[in-house]
Amino acid sequence: MLQLLISFIVVFLLLLVPKVALDNKDYCEIVIDSSVKILSENTNGTGIEYGEMSAYNNLGNAVTITNTTDYFMVDDFSQGDLNGVTYANDQLTVTKAGVYKVDWSLSFSGGASDEYIISVFVNDAVSSECEGVHRKLGASGDVGSTGGTCLINLSGSDTVDLRIRNIDSTANANAYFQNVNVIILDIINSSSLTTETLDYNYDRVCFANTKTTEDTFYNSMLWFIRFFAIYIFLYFNYVLWVKNKLINWGFIQKK
Repeated sequence: MLQLLISFIVVFLLLLVPKVALDNKDYCEIVIDSSVKILSENTNGTGIEYGEMSAYNNLGNAVTITNTTDYFMVDDFSQGDLNGVTYANDQLTVTKAGVYKVDWSLSFSGGASDEYIISVFVNDAVSSECEGVHRKLGASGDVGSTGGTCLINLSGSDTVDLRIRNIDSTANANAYFQNVNVIILDIINSSSLTTETLDYNYDRVCFANTKTTEDTFYNSMLWFIRFFAIYIFLYFNYVLWVKNKLINWGFIQKK
């Protein structure tokens, strides 16, 4: 009877062993949603301050020079792209105080062998940061090109323009191409800036897994073991038991 009880318990436990299902659990992951906002301000609320004026004249735009000591304004510019900077009377006017990058270029002809000096002016005065780019023309009166770049600390409503001086004679300069542009690099008075936040959002997102992939080999072997255990259980506990009873009753002879 003890052997019968033990066999029954073993078979019962085998029947309770569950099937194996792979990847049938929900899974979660961390999703980072970052939002970066650039801090800047100007008169119309978009982007950064910049402005440009330029001109091209195939015949040459004459800049009248009357002496060798003064600078004379390069004129006849046309308005270019503007944002927070205004243009009028061949000058750019900034609206915000800050450090500006000023670039200029000039292609011109003039007096034979004359030396010209080109400078950027701020509020009708020569800028020390952008003063004195020299260009000496050839004896045959060739066309020369020159340019410069500088950083200037400007206040709101400051004007910027380009001027030229002939230190050898009063021969005029004829400008074929001329360009001046400014762009702000650093806003000095930052008290008016609206602070914008750099946000990072962390979300835990879970996904329901609808797959119920089973380990076929494992489950097949489990069913085989179950049937084999049942066979062994029946053979040793019932078949042999019945055989022994038949021997005892004399229906079959013991070998």
